Amino acid sequence: MFLLLLLHFGAVRFAWTKMKEQSIAAGRPLAWPIVAVVLYLAGALVGLFLGALLAVEFDWSDGLVLGLSFAMGAMATAPAYLLLRARTVVRVDTGPIQSSNPATPWYLAFGASLLAIVGVGVVTVVGVVSIVEQNTNVFSTGGTESLPEGVAGVVYGTVVLEDDVLGTVFVVENATLDCDGHVITGTGSRVGVVLADGATVRNCNVNGFNSGVGFNGVSRASAENVTVSGSRIGFYLLGGADESTIVGSTAKDNEIGFLFETGVTNAQLTGNEAVNNWRSGYMIDNATDSEFSENTAIGGGSGFWVIRSHRNTFVGNTVIGANEWFSIGLFESSSENVFIGNEVTEGNVAIALDVGAHSNHFENNVLTSNTKGTHVMSGSGSGNSFVGNTVSRNSHVGLWDDRANFNEYADNICSQNRDAASVPDGLCD
Repeated sequence: MFLLLLLHFGAVRFAWTKMKEQSIAAGRPLAWPIVAVVLYLAGALVGLFLGALLAVEFDWSDGLVLGLSFAMGAMATAPAYLLLRARTVVRVDTGPIQSSNPATPWYLAFGASLLAIVGVGVVTVVGVVSIVEQNTNVFSTGGTESLPEGVAGVVYGTVVLEDDVLGTVFVVENATLDCDGHVITGTGSRVGVVLADGATVRNCNVNGFNSGVGFNGVSRASAENVTVSGSRIGFYLLGGADESTIVGSTAKDNEIGFLFETGVTNAQLTGNEAVNNWRSGYMIDNATDSEFSENTAIGGGSGFWVIRSHRNTFVGNTVIGANEWFSIGLFESSSENVFIGNEVTEGNVAIALDVGAHSNHFENNVLTSNTKGTHVMSGSGSGNSFVGNTVSRNSHVGLWDDRANFNEYADNICSQNRDAASVPDGLCD
């Protein structure tokens, strides 16, 4: 690089001197030097702009070095232009430079300028490729700049872990972390894996954090085949998270398995399992237009706890042995949620509605071996519908509705419920 710079500045000095002499001789003392200055400044500005872009995207030192390199290459076009224009005016130099071949100094200077252009260009391209490769598919631990305490690293591109990790991992926009079965361990605080827009985490075991996997206000992020245990919250979607997905993942032995909070929209949970999360397997607080399908909740507190949530769809889910007083509960004005083909067994109240829950639809669900099949409480709203559900072998009542006159019942099959098929009568066929 140093040799290229020497060639460049030598060519610039020679070209400027000769251009000055020839332009004066041609009676146009300023035209060509002005063009050369413009070219020179334009090259410098382009180089600085490129450097700024690289600094923002990657690292300021890389940006500075490559920006200067590119600037030198672009600026080398100025002496090349000067030399060509000067040789057009005077084909053979008879001025201050004397040699057996008067044209030789021109060709040498012009060649040096071109060499500077090509050489610096090659250096720049190689450097850019190197930086991109260094910042792609990298698990960065901070290098010489230490990361904040408790942060293990940052994922760029697609990274497959080769060992276990202690501390939080950030997955940047559109990057992918594949733990390949390795463990990410915390000390009871922070979030284990923090996802940005479009980020993906898969095949990980996460434990010992406040939250295992965090979707904080992001769009189109995803978790696949991830297990979170021994944390307060397994998977945490909040702050307007949109179009995010969790597939084939497990939350076990946490306080809450899957938590939706503060404006989550268009999320998809498919084929997940919540096991022995002592407060709730799936707590859905202020979520809209989301889909929950083929998920399972086993033991722990409630299965699905739905609060202030609207227009969500629950299809083919299973709740077994929930220890809370309800397995599926809708509260605080939750509305227009649809439950189709779900199965609830071995719990207390299979489906409970209270505190203004209204306009929800329950169809073809199977509620067996619970204390009660359903209980629509006096504090609930109106317009809820129960159609074609199978309610059997519950130890108390099949269908119980304190506001039956305000809700709809049709084609429900109730059998072998110990105390009564329904309260009031007539809710079952």
